[in-house]
Amino acid sequence: MIFRSFYLFLMLLLLCACGDRPAVAPSVLIISIDTCRADHCGWLGARLPDGSSPTPVLDALAARAAGPREALSCVPLTLPAHATIFSGLLPDATGVRENDSFSVPPAAERGYSLLAEEMRAAGWDTAAFVSGQPLERAAGLDAGFRLYSAPERGLATEGEVRFRERDCKETTDMARGWLQQEHTAPWLLFVHYFDPHQPWQRRFEGAGLPQGAHADYQSEIMAVDRSIGTLLAALPDIKNTLIIVLADHGEGLGEHGEETHGHLVHDATLRVPFLMLLPEGVNSRRQLHPPARLEDVTPTVRAVAGIAPKAGDGASLLEACDSAGWRSAAETLYPWFQYRSARERSFRDAAWKLGDSGATTSLHAWASDPHELKDVVAESAEIVFRLQNELAAHAVRERSGRATTRDVEPSAHAPYMGGRSATQRVSPTDSENRKLPQVRAQFKTLELLEAARERIRAGKPAEGLLLLAPCVSEAEKNPALLFWMGRCADMASRDTTLEPASRIAFADQALQHYDKHSELFADPRSGDAALRVLLERHAITGDSANLTKIERRATGLLNVRGPRALTLALRGRARERAGNLAAALQDYAAAAALSPDDERLRQDLQRIRETLGHK
Repeated sequence: MIFRSFYLFLMLLLLCACGDRPAVAPSVLIISIDTCRADHCGWLGARLPDGSSPTPVLDALAARAAGPREALSCVPLTLPAHATIFSGLLPDATGVRENDSFSVPPAAERGYSLLAEEMRAAGWDTAAFVSGQPLERAAGLDAGFRLYSAPERGLATEGEVRFRERDCKETTDMARGWLQQEHTAPWLLFVHYFDPHQPWQRRFEGAGLPQGAHADYQSEIMAVDRSIGTLLAALPDIKNTLIIVLADHGEGLGEHGEETHGHLVHDATLRVPFLMLLPEGVNSRRQLHPPARLEDVTPTVRAVAGIAPKAGDGASLLEACDSAGWRSAAETLYPWFQYRSARERSFRDAAWKLGDSGATTSLHAWASDPHELKDVVAESAEIVFRLQNELAAHAVRERSGRATTRDVEPSAHAPYMGGRSATQRVSPTDSENRKLPQVRAQFKTLELLEAARERIRAGKPAEGLLLLAPCVSEAEKNPALLFWMGRCADMASRDTTLEPASRIAFADQALQHYDKHSELFADPRSGDAALRVLLERHAITGDSANLTKIERRATGLLNVRGPRALTLALRGRARERAGNLAAALQDYAAAAALSPDDERLRQDLQRIRETLGHK
């Protein structure tokens, strides 16, 4: 603490000597609106049916903002995008390439620092209030935050097939409460709003909107805008606060056949809102175009706060930008992980955007063609050749950062299909990628898949299984499809309105799909999901043979994969049902140690201890 105070004192002396810095160390507020398209914000052109703006609070900020008013994402997925925001490094450097399969490791293992770590070491207090499952503690972005508040793991039940999340009002109330405390040091506050992420709901702010899912999406952004107004009103010293508002990525809304995000790298999911309000005494020489990039956030905060710069992929937005040398890269490996389709990449300069999708190349004048409707690749060979060479050089840079590979939850609450298989490479080779199908060729199958998952949400999983019947021939080449066929049958086996014989038949069908998925793709989710099916089968039949199978299977999985919280918990459940309470207690305790934030595990552990009379 003495060291931090001394460091802060020295820093303040330096700041006072610099005419382009505030006299007192500034606080920093970073607001992230998950899944918010740029063109759904008022200052970027959005209008409601009555002609008014959907985002009056942020419009008022835009009128006072410095630098660019929009930004480009490097990846249309929440966790890797935020890892870039807080490191200044692109996903190939952080190693975090997707939401469900990777996490940010401890500092000693990753090879780079996070902004909150740097600011806390320099004397700032740090707090984060996040609203969605992809950024919960298991993701690793809590490093450096003294307080990191995220949704609890027990907030969503398994059958909902949705994220664990908090409403923007709840998150705002928590952040306001923190702001209203007495602060003796400048602070970094990160507030993350998840509301515009699917599944959408109509908010009261959307009363003037037409009916329909896309209008519901707009109403979610409107609700967040109102919450941001409430949050800003609680700032104790807005004149000495750096405020950055941005989104991690956008939403497809049907453009180019993509309803959600993660599959393609079109600007529907890459162009996002961005606003920067500088503290008094700080100025920016950055022009409106080209846009900001997610990787520019950390260098900008360092520059405003007077923290030493570090090598990275971004640049401070306080400085002027040479448009001739400006570049922006984006990727998504989600199609490769989920469906064994080609990865998608883009690479652009200030005028042209190159698309790289399997064996297909595209080129768009992105500033004047924001919806990428006119592909000019055929008549622009010289530009294509130049950008392809730059992309190739960009892709083979020396990158030292590392991520941790983590297991995906088999319940897959999230609308995402789930993570990559255990034996799958992080990325296909260039030659392999050119031979893979484009994910857009599978959009019809993916529409059926999402419709089936919607049937699960509606409590009608058997109908979902019927919807997927036309896709059976594709299942063994599409890991997400095969897994969710198993999930539909799995959830149908839990439908207590069905006859026991029907439930058993669905359970057996689920086991077949999960076992095939495990065999073909070596995915640990399948093994745990099969254990749950056997538990359900035992609940239906009372046959203790199912409990024996669970214990044997779980032990085998643990021997091969090592300790895994869910596998241990499921084996504990089987042992508890079999009457082996001491062994069940050991499993629950080991599972809770591996996953300390899981409220359900804490409840299991407490229940068995009370049963055994342990304190």
